[in-house]
Amino acid sequence: MGNLYSNILALVTGSIAARLIGILSIPIITRLYSPIDMGVLSAFISLSGVLLAFSSLRYSVVIPLPRTLGYALNSSMLCLVILSVVSSLLFVITYFCYPSIFQLLNLDVLNPYWYLLPISVFLLGLVEILNTWAVRCKEFKLLSKANVLQSFVGTASKILFGLMSIGPIGLIIGQTLVQAGSVITLFKFYLTNYNKKIISTRKMLFIARYYADIPKYRLPSQVLLSLSMNMPILFYASYYGSEDAGKVGLALMVLSLPISLIGNTVGQAFYGEIATIGRKNPIKIEKISRDLLKKLLLVSLLPFILIIVFGEVIFKITFGNEWVDAGKYARIMAIYLVANLASAPLINILNVYARNSFYFWINLSRFLLLIGLFSLSILLGLAIENTLFLYSFLLTAHYFFITYLIFKVLKNEIKKLGEN
Repeated sequence: MGNLYSNILALVTGSIAARLIGILSIPIITRLYSPIDMGVLSAFISLSGVLLAFSSLRYSVVIPLPRTLGYALNSSMLCLVILSVVSSLLFVITYFCYPSIFQLLNLDVLNPYWYLLPISVFLLGLVEILNTWAVRCKEFKLLSKANVLQSFVGTASKILFGLMSIGPIGLIIGQTLVQAGSVITLFKFYLTNYNKKIISTRKMLFIARYYADIPKYRLPSQVLLSLSMNMPILFYASYYGSEDAGKVGLALMVLSLPISLIGNTVGQAFYGEIATIGRKNPIKIEKISRDLLKKLLLVSLLPFILIIVFGEVIFKITFGNEWVDAGKYARIMAIYLVANLASAPLINILNVYARNSFYFWINLSRFLLLIGLFSLSILLGLAIENTLFLYSFLLTAHYFFITYLIFKVLKNEIKKLGEN
């Protein structure tokens, strides 16, 4: 367990520095760009996030699992090949069809930036693959440095373009550079492990067949997850308009800071640790998981209380008068912060025990809940505050339900171990 927390510390240290850069830049960025500009960025990020699910057909989760370097390298190459093909297809499709696609989604504001969409998806997919490789190698200090670099590059470019007053494209290019900022550092490390002699088409095809359940269950599941995570912004942008979407986007950005700082970094270290422990030791995994859950619940209370009590005041002072509504939206959604932060790392347990179909049903249920919510909102003509309240309540209940189901999986594995 000591290795887990030392790895978490290494990741969190870098993430704190990266997030500090981001946090300190937000008050500047919100004064250089309007809520409408932020709404365009939020819609772009959300659409990229949905498309990212297809980038490696989810084979990236396989990279930490093989015991030998050879099969791990072939797993990563399989992901890179799939990413290249998917990104090329996406470019062709958006080139010919982007006006119709954006009109269908009521996101015509993205028309001028269509060409950045496939670039963004490619860079996001590449970083995901390279990050997972670094996790496999337990290079958590490298990941920390990469996080700081990409945050600095992206933040500096957003501010520079904002001073040039070029509008939403400055935010979008800056966001793309955030995604690209760590590629060179991580790719250099990847090349130190690369060995062309052990890469073969036969091995890549074997991995694709052996882990066929990944695209069969995890790909649809990841698509549903991405839709669930990004649907709110896309819905608010198309139904309530870019300005409200920008305010909701800022609220979600602030709420996501502790989640991305703690939840994601803890999740990476946690996955590396339990993948090393292996599926034959569920008792140890359960012990680590329960200890981690308790700590995350405690850690999440401070940001939750601050947002609930001082939401509007914090946003007004920090971001300016036109962002007060964003503070109100953050207060409404703060309740799900605790549940998300606590449950996010534990989902990796399903990877270790190959519960891909289980993962699918979890995400399908969340997707259907949100479809029902947004359909009800349109049908009843709900105000944005009411929609956000229902959204927060449903997600909170769902995250805690996921946590319960994950520990049920571990109990079943322990029971099987006792029977053997």
